[in-house]
Amino acid sequence: MATLVALSILFAAYLVLRSTKAVAFLVRNRKATVEVNGKPVQGEILEGRLSAIVTRRDDGKAHSYRLFFEGDTDSNQDTGWVIDCHAWAAPRLPVLPEAANYPPCNLLSDDVYKDRRWPLFRRGHFIEFVADDLSTIRIKLRNE
Repeated sequence: MATLVALSILFAAYLVLRSTKAVAFLVRNRKATVEVNGKPVQGEILEGRLSAIVTRRDDGKAHSYRLFFEGDTDSNQDTGWVIDCHAWAAPRLPVLPEAANYPPCNLLSDDVYKDRRWPLFRRGHFIEFVADDLSTIRIKLRNE
């Protein structure tokens, strides 16, 4: 009974936060896979409407990147851009709240990120980018 009450309260809080539009939510895509330099690694992707967070967990190190989708492919053949989340790594949760100051790599207006953006490319059922260590990170969005 206490569990049901707690779940009801959490659901009500979710509905209130969502209706105010002050908080959005990134949801884990359980079908997505992560590859680094063509090899599958442990990792996950949390997706939102216009952005996502991909976390690679290879070699026991967790590292997250923030992906921003433009909605189309431009003349440079990119479909968005990526920033490094540096020391912050996304927790292993099925849902992550997204607000003005969270996650920490959400600071779009910060001048720090203007010169540290990497292009994001769509390749069929994959999206990929090259990180600053020159590794190619590829996310397969669905299993087919």
